[in-house]
Amino acid sequence: MRHQRESGRLSGLDGLRALAALGVLTFHADASLLPGGFLGVDLFFVISGYLITRLLLGEVCRTGRIRVAQFYLRRAIRLLPALLVLLVAVVAASALIWRDETATLADTVTASLGYYLNWWLIDARQSYFVASGRPPMLQHLWSLAIEEQFYLLWPAVLLLLNTRRRRFGRVAGVAITLALASTAAMAFLAIRQDVPFGADSGRVYFGSDTHAMGLLLGAAMGALAERLAAQPRRRWRFRCWPTDLAGLAALAGLGYVALTVTEFDPRLYRGGFLAVSALAAIAVSTATRPGSLLGRALDCRPLRWLGDRSYAMYLWHWPVVVVTRPGVDLPANRWLVDTVRLAAPIGLAVLSHAFVERPMRVRGTAWLVQRGRPGRSGARRFIPRLAGVTAVAAMLFALAVAPRGGSAPAAVLRPAVLRPAALAARVAESTSPTASASAAASATEVPKTAPAGSKAKQRKSPAPARPAPRSRGTITAFGDSVIR
Repeated sequence: MRHQRESGRLSGLDGLRALAALGVLTFHADASLLPGGFLGVDLFFVISGYLITRLLLGEVCRTGRIRVAQFYLRRAIRLLPALLVLLVAVVAASALIWRDETATLADTVTASLGYYLNWWLIDARQSYFVASGRPPMLQHLWSLAIEEQFYLLWPAVLLLLNTRRRRFGRVAGVAITLALASTAAMAFLAIRQDVPFGADSGRVYFGSDTHAMGLLLGAAMGALAERLAAQPRRRWRFRCWPTDLAGLAALAGLGYVALTVTEFDPRLYRGGFLAVSALAAIAVSTATRPGSLLGRALDCRPLRWLGDRSYAMYLWHWPVVVVTRPGVDLPANRWLVDTVRLAAPIGLAVLSHAFVERPMRVRGTAWLVQRGRPGRSGARRFIPRLAGVTAVAAMLFALAVAPRGGSAPAAVLRPAVLRPAALAARVAESTSPTASASAAASATEVPKTAPAGSKAKQRKSPAPARPAPRSRGTITAFGDSVIR
């Protein structure tokens, strides 16, 4: 561990971040390419739990205590600047171009800044996988909300466990117990509500209580790794090749699941997310082991480059997806849409990393008040700060005048009215005989890749308050893919 601590990083983590980010980007760009790519979020969870636990317990080993305030400050410097830039861009885009987003703009921005967006989405009955109309541009920040809630509570748990005595095995036991409890909560609700057939998966997927198993398993493995690192090397030694084979097998398992499992697989909500998190925990702990060949392979330059920008890639990819619907915002050309959805977030991430994240990471808040280098004009020092303050002020003004969530259209705040045809029979079982016949007859298949010019049928719903126009309109379903 000495060489890793001296360099300030753990081998293999950047490569794993890159794989997780690419999985999520590919899934949202075109789910037919990687049906289970959304599980990259769970890999992110495991990495975060592992890394944060190692940082906190490593501080205990060095100083004998945890400086909670310093920990929160470091997290804020690492995460908030890029998030603020995203929020300013989304507010500006919603106010100037995509005005159909203003209905939920104030609520989602406030929830994002407060890191409780996941609970707002649950209360608003939002679905992550299927929705009608244009979903909120900030919906993807639900995962950051869960992570921040974990960052807020986990240091307090470590303090209660009296980690000064370096009983890191107890920390791992508590984390595993909590992970099992989170899995049990998800399974209980999924079985009780027949998720994803009889009810939408939003509650169990967005919930901090039901989707924390990845963070907690990562924390458990981080505690065990720090316990081994604190012991003399002669007391424990692992052969390199068996552990590397285990990590490689875990990565292969994650790849197989990402290629074969969809979000409508009920096994995911009945223990599957725990199994995925366990594979991710094995891969993470193996890649970060000293001398790991797997970690060395994951540290190749392309993966490290992508991993270093994975946070910004995740921040920007969803707004790009939301405003590039084929046949609506862009021509119905699959290759064009996929290229834009994959390339644009990476390009935006490069800019965010170069002009926002790296300056804050290297200099912290000092760059806000630092003096310029000799010969640098005062305007070049002052204009960036003025632009930043103006942008934040404009965002706050736009939020102040934006309508609140109460005026949001029903299509935005309610679960989707379109479901895959494969779910029709299960949906019918959970409804009355009359409703079952109607649901089975009106269920619409949502293909992974919608052919150009294809038409979707609208599921029958109760009589609307306003009469439907006689002219034939366009219906947009947003989920695994987009149809029109």
